[in-house]
Amino acid sequence: MNITSQIEQDYNVAIDTRSIGHEDSTPAMSPPAIKPANAHPEHPSPTWHAESPSFYTPHSFTASSDGIPYSIDGESNPSPLSNGSRLHLIHSHTSDYSEGLTPQFIPDPQRMTDQITRSPIPTEDAAADLLALRYLPSQVRRPRVDSSSEMPPPGFPSSLSNNQSNLDPHLFDDCDGIFIPGSAYQELHSTLRDHLIYTARSNCPTRDGTPEAQPDMGFFTKGPSHGDSNEETRDSNPMSNHSSKPPELTVQREYILWKTWINEVAPWLDKFDNQRHFEHKIPIIAKTTPHLKNSILALAARQIERKENSASSSESLALYQEAIHLLLPELQSKNTAVIASCVILCVLEMMSCSPKEWRRHLEGCANLLEAVGINGFSGGIDQALFWCFARMDICGALISQDLTLIPIHHWASTIGLNEDIKLFRNPANGFDTYANFAVFLCAISVSFLHELRTRSQGHEPESERSVARWKELFGHLDDWYAQRPEEMKPILTISASDDQAGSPFPTVLYGNGPAVSGNQLYHTAALAMLHERPASVRLTKSQKSIFWHARQICAISESNTHHGAWTNSIQPIWMAGKVMSHPSEHKAILDVLERIERETGWATAWRREDLRNWWGDSDD
Repeated sequence: MNITSQIEQDYNVAIDTRSIGHEDSTPAMSPPAIKPANAHPEHPSPTWHAESPSFYTPHSFTASSDGIPYSIDGESNPSPLSNGSRLHLIHSHTSDYSEGLTPQFIPDPQRMTDQITRSPIPTEDAAADLLALRYLPSQVRRPRVDSSSEMPPPGFPSSLSNNQSNLDPHLFDDCDGIFIPGSAYQELHSTLRDHLIYTARSNCPTRDGTPEAQPDMGFFTKGPSHGDSNEETRDSNPMSNHSSKPPELTVQREYILWKTWINEVAPWLDKFDNQRHFEHKIPIIAKTTPHLKNSILALAARQIERKENSASSSESLALYQEAIHLLLPELQSKNTAVIASCVILCVLEMMSCSPKEWRRHLEGCANLLEAVGINGFSGGIDQALFWCFARMDICGALISQDLTLIPIHHWASTIGLNEDIKLFRNPANGFDTYANFAVFLCAISVSFLHELRTRSQGHEPESERSVARWKELFGHLDDWYAQRPEEMKPILTISASDDQAGSPFPTVLYGNGPAVSGNQLYHTAALAMLHERPASVRLTKSQKSIFWHARQICAISESNTHHGAWTNSIQPIWMAGKVMSHPSEHKAILDVLERIERETGWATAWRREDLRNWWGDSDD
């Protein structure tokens, strides 16, 4: 008997059984309907995601109870998670898929079409959504799409193959990384993202509840089939060659990956955490939590691949796939291990995709963090996870010049700005909390400036309230710098004129990661605020210029080699670089960015090219 056929039959029976169980009851909220990403309707791609990010992108400012508004006008913008609204998604152009199905991987199009009209598939059985991915790679099919609606955009290929190697090499820039349409990485990310958003919005058990046992997968628990398969289809499927079964690591290879985590990756994530939870605590949880272990090893493998400029991503892909396969059935528990896996996988995605896509890769995790109520003062591992995500959130907001995905008023007290600042300034806090305070102030500044630009685009006149708000926020930045604890101040400063190495920037050496990155984010926020300084505002003699803040940003990255701080410095360096005009400054900035990529594996080529274009140095 063909084992693949048996797997398909058992998979379909499992879906039928779940569907029948829901026919006579009011259906629960279904998993999100999804649509092809980055593809024209005439050229379907097997990449899927929610239609619009706007329905869950929260406003970052609301009026506070203490009278200090987060927004310019003090208008209340309730979180979408608190208003009971359901997830509204738009179907793709195909009529073959009904709401409630997540058709990333379809073992048999006709059978699935017959089944999807019956009933939504509950998320507690979400693992079944990846069974075809893991065990039926040869059965992947594209949905039928109406190709008569529009003409394809110029230069777009007539079809997209599932095989990443078959894509037009000129269609995507190198900075698009491994999350390109049609790739296995993109398929997996879309699956996880959709389920994270659904889990955050559904009435799933709280994280204090007892997770239900993983559903009985029947025949699938016996492992993948080694029966006959269609060789041609398997060769065209990027998941079949490397990812049709759980990854097999030798003990020696696992040792190397764990060593990379401890020595390189964990310090990235612990850079604002004196307790070093990612190095000391999370590996202990991972010893008994397979999805967390695979998430950790996947990120470590990806860092090695990036640093060694490896053409293959098969090891990290296999571990990434296994982590998601094990994570999906556990999402409803919303426990610390689940949140940790989601945050770690976000880091992997950040270092592997185009930065212009960062927000989409962060959206699912942002929804989940809001749903469980974790904030910057939750304490312990939860607090460490929040700030790790918040730093990615602010980087995404800086790139897109948009609001942070997690509203600012959910970061600390949830009462108001004055109460938030009191929490950060509590003398009992360590200096790492003061670095987090810089992240918070930077996020407030970026969000305020986004709202200010939105109003200016509407040709609204400069209001007294917006000017007062600008002065207030810039005053908080001045206070942050003036009241830094000693640990946040430089150990040594050398002016550029005295630097025998010939750097155009001063030397500013700090003694720890929180000081390096915290000060750089302060300068970034100040630079951004000064760019939008109201015409009626005059700086005092003690306040520095845009150029001074920009030089400090570059000096910090050039003088300090903390890899964790480097990973957060790419966007600040870009903002500072746009202020620089001398060729020696340009060269020094490009050298720093190149060194960051070479030593950490974190992609910077995209920003180097952006700066060359900005300066007009493309041919240099």
